This record gives sequence, structure tokens and C-alpha cells, in this order.
Amino acid sequence: MVEVCLVFEVHQPYRINRRFRIEEAENKTDQELFDLYFDNQLNREIFQRVAEKCYLPATKTLLESASRNRRDKRPFKFAFSFSGIYLEQCQRWCPQLLSLYKDLFKTGCLELVSQTYFHSLSSIFYENMDEFKEQVRQHVSLMKELMGAKPSVFENTELIYNNLIARAVFELGFKGIITEGSPKIMAGRSPHRVYNSKGIPGLKVLLRDYSLSDDIGFRFSARWWEHYPLTAEKYASWIAKIAEPLVLIFVDYETFGEHHWPESGIHEFLRLLPDELLKHDSVHFSTPSELVANIPSEGELDVYEQGKTVSWADTARDLSPWLGNEFQRASFNAVRLMGTNIPERHYKRLWRYLQTSDHYYYMYTGFGGPAEVHSYFAGPLGSPSDLYRVFSSIWTDLLIRATKRQGLVSVVEAEIKGNKSRAFQFWLDENKVLNIKAMGLKEFTEVIKTIDRRSIEYHSKRGDFENWIEGCFGDPVLARALKDTGSRLQGEDLRKAMVEILEKRVRELERIVRINEK
Repeated sequence: MVEVCLVFEVHQPYRINRRFRIEEAENKTDQELFDLYFDNQLNREIFQRVAEKCYLPATKTLLESASRNRRDKRPFKFAFSFSGIYLEQCQRWCPQLLSLYKDLFKTGCLELVSQTYFHSLSSIFYENMDEFKEQVRQHVSLMKELMGAKPSVFENTELIYNNLIARAVFELGFKGIITEGSPKIMAGRSPHRVYNSKGIPGLKVLLRDYSLSDDIGFRFSARWWEHYPLTAEKYASWIAKIAEPLVLIFVDYETFGEHHWPESGIHEFLRLLPDELLKHDSVHFSTPSELVANIPSEGELDVYEQGKTVSWADTARDLSPWLGNEFQRASFNAVRLMGTNIPERHYKRLWRYLQTSDHYYYMYTGFGGPAEVHSYFAGPLGSPSDLYRVFSSIWTDLLIRATKRQGLVSVVEAEIKGNKSRAFQFWLDENKVLNIKAMGLKEFTEVIKTIDRRSIEYHSKRGDFENWIEGCFGDPVLARALKDTGSRLQGEDLRKAMVEILEKRVRELERIVRINEK
């Protein structure tokens, strides 16, 4: 007998406003920022389109199937994982859909799985997991408020998983967690069994069967595929042949009408699948919590956070879809490090919207099949470089406002002007000290414009610039930008790039001071 667990990921981001310019935010109130940072006309259009093509018809199909056999000996069961920001949009732009979800939950066939409210990358803020935990608590609270449910199984954003995340999830009280059944973490073992997280016998790990899931999610409409067309009967026969305890199918809910259009037959596939599976006596449906409660674990999964973290995205199934290039890493680090400067009552929610994984996913610059998928999701937002320019303007504006709220302008002025005790001493090389010092960023920028390029290359290679900036001014974003530039460029190209980065940062800091003086 095989237990079939169907889980649907239900999420839509707030896409950023690609027309945003930092100058436009100068006189905006805090309340106006949300509609300035995010393109909510586009977000509404996309949500309503996907609701019409996917959410409404697919949910009605599931409701019909659940209502028809919920009292059978082998009832149809499944699970949803809603992001909090998806449900916000649902309430705002398609309230009848939320009512439909509530009707579906009342059948008793639907289980709710928890995730981060903002579908964020906060789980990889490794130096402090408090933000991640807070977003999970917000999601749990939302599930209770809207559905009267308390999830016991967790699904992290994009199925991102490692030992550190597992520990935080266990501390939040969950009994199970879902992640990708990637071969790189399985060590030859099967994804059709239950495991424990490393050193945490109280947290069971359920694994997505990526091959069977992607047969629906990616290959259903692929005419080049040897198994095209995929029918519910054919798919059910594959599952029925699995002689192991379970199979977990985890797909985006948008699969059913958006990624594969209705004309592909995907709605008919969804309608027929429950009955086709139940034609096989060996097949039963289970929810994630039932798998956790009823199937014993068979060993541990050890997924170290440094270099081993797994996800369900792309062929690499790691963090590279969000952190694989300089645009992504610079944006992620900037947003992550902003947290300590964000006042709870004013800008915390906007900051959390900027943590949503989709923003970083859209900046992907790879090639081949993964690039096509990223481009599909980015849609009308533009190129990765365009997105980075706009996104960095948004988080810069938010940081400036937050800094003003926190009364940190004195710190900003110190970074611009510096002081003698923390001045940077320039050397030509390891044998010759120069009679040149720079106290703050403004003076430092002027020196970089004219100093012998050999001195720039010497200090850049040693990492002196970034160490000084981070150590004296606590500006890791600027430090990282100079480090990345130094690793790629030399000579006059390095000088030019450094001056551009430094002048931009000085302008940003001077704007903080101007705003505070108003």
C-alpha cells in the first residue's frame, strides 16, 4: 500500500514598481509607500487573471471531488500551503475565492501547511533566526484567524531546508517539515520514506518526489516528452506501482490553468486524478500530518547549512536561484542587514515585503532551461539589471526613512566625514607608506580619484578597503560592493568603478542628512 500526499503551493508576490524613482518618494507619507514601492495595478491584474484561469476552476474541481467521496473508506485528501501575502491579495481582489477555500476546508479533506507569512528568505538570516520565527508565527496566527486551523507541518519558502532551519522549525512546535527529495541529500536513500532531521527525533522530514511532481508541474504540456500526453489514468498507474510507504507530490497551484493553460487539458487531469488513483486498491490518500503521525522514520537527514542547503528550484536545487549572482547577493545582504534599523511600528512590514523570495528570483542571470523559467516568472518586470536598479532604489529609500526614524543621522555624518583616529592610511605597496590619509567616505572618494593606481590595487587585493569601511562605519553593503568590484577589476577600471560606488553611497548618506534637517 502507498500513501499519496498531494500538496499545493499557493503564492503570489507583490511585484515591485519598475517605474519607481527614489526622487519621487521625497515627500510621500509612510502610508503611500506601499503603492509607490509595488505595482499594485499590475499585481491586481495578474491575480485576477490567474484566479479566473486557475484558482477558481481548480478549487471548484477539488471541492467537487472532496464533497463526492469525503465519507468513503478511502477519502480524497490533500494539503494547501498559502503564503500570507497571497491571502492578503485574495481578500483584496477576489474575496469570493477566499470563501471557496473556506468551503473546501470545511469538507475535512483539506489540511493547511504553514510557511513564512511573507514567503521570504528570512530562514537564511543565519546570524539571527528571530525574524524567521516571527514570520512563521504570523502565518500560524493567520491560519487560525481565517480558517480556524493550527498547522502541525511546516513547508519553508521554496522548500529551502538545512539543519539550522529544521532546529528553528522544531522550536516553533512543528512535528514535521517538507523539503525536496534531492539526491544530494539522500545518499542513495528513497524519498518515499520518512526521516528525522539531524539530532531532532521530534521533527520528521517528508520529501517531495521531484520527478513525479515535475511530470505535472513542468512536463504536462511538453509535446517533446516521451509520455505526452499525460493522462490521469497513466499517472495513477505510475504511482500505484510504487512499493514503498508514501509518495509526496508537491506542485505550484498555478500549474492548473496558469502554467499549463486550460486548453492543455490540465483541469480535466485534476478532475479525474482522484478517482483514477482510487481505482487502485493499493492507493490511499494521506495529509502531511497523517504521514508524520503514522509512518515511522528510517534514519536521519543531515543537511549542513554551509554549502549543503537544499531547495526545490532549478536543476541545482540549492540557493543559487536567489543568491547566484552579484545583483541577488547585494540585494539580499542589503535587505537582511537593514533589519536592525527598521522601527517596528513604521516600516517593518514594508521591509518584510522586500524579503519575498520572488524579487531575488527575478534577478537570475543564468542560461538554458532554468533561465527560461526565471524569465517566465519575471514577466513584464524587465531585465535582471533593471530590476536590481529599481529594487536597490526601493530598499535604499526605505533604509533612509528608517534611519531618520531611529535618529541615526549622527552615525551617517560620521561615515561621510570620519575622524582622525579612524583615518585610512594609504600605502603604495608593502614597503612604502604614503603621506596620504582619508578620514571619511567623502575624503576617501577624492583620494581614490587621484592616487597612484598601484596603491588602489595593493589595498584592494588585501581587502583593506572593505575591512576599514565595515570596521569603522558598520557599512557591510558598501564593503561587499567594493570587495566584489576588487575581485573583478584592475587598474583604471577598478578606480572608475570604485569612484562610482563611493559617490553613489555618499549621495545616499547626504540625502539622509537633508531629510532629517527638514
